[in-house]
Amino acid sequence: METPSRSRHIAATEIKLLWAYSGGYCAFPGCRQLCVAPATKGDPAKPLGEHAHIIAHSDAGPRADPSIPESERASYSNLILLCPTHHTQVDKQPDSFTVEDLRSWKRDLERWVHERLGRAVSDITFTELEQVCQYLLSPAGTPTSNFQVLPPKEKMDRNGITQRLEGYLRLGIGGSPYVERYVDHVAEIDEDFPERLKAGFLREYRARYEQGERGDVLFASLLRFAQAGDDGLARQAAGLAVLGYLFMTCEVFES
Repeated sequence: METPSRSRHIAATEIKLLWAYSGGYCAFPGCRQLCVAPATKGDPAKPLGEHAHIIAHSDAGPRADPSIPESERASYSNLILLCPTHHTQVDKQPDSFTVEDLRSWKRDLERWVHERLGRAVSDITFTELEQVCQYLLSPAGTPTSNFQVLPPKEKMDRNGITQRLEGYLRLGIGGSPYVERYVDHVAEIDEDFPERLKAGFLREYRARYEQGERGDVLFASLLRFAQAGDDGLARQAAGLAVLGYLFMTCEVFES
């Protein structure tokens, strides 16, 4: 079994994509457990999900295939997110849970997450948006400038956002009017609020960009940032809406 302690050979970029596409849920049929331990008085929230290999990383592991290059075995395409219980089960019973089974579960989970997020975007509340906006605010309150709008598809292409994550971004763009309405409301009281919101988001974007993140990986990192450690679907939907709003209204991504 590939345990969390042995997942260090998996690049952080592949793990970010796995969590973004899966929504943090176990892919085992009938489980759909959110693989996150909630925060307590003494500890912050912690991920519980395990990055299971569909085809084993080692030549002798569960569902092994020595003909597959080692680099492919540690890629997102060969990973599936499972809770600890079901990770143990599928690796201890590899003849009962085949490569085809795990790939089918993964597809089904990603489709389920996307559909649920689409419904959740329409249920976003001002309270959820406020939580995300407050998290993104720049402490220094430094205004940004020279923002402009580009056509969404052109901007996606220039930033290497693939078809898989394009759907998530379009969900966010669909929810951006909720964010715009909230931001306009707050701006009546605090006129610098929109610029501070952009500045906070831009600061995170630049930090990730300097670390070499691009395309889907960068988008996934920004979504995690907007969620502020909350992996629930409601918070994901709110984070997507804020991301879609900022994507559409300011020059944060590359042009």
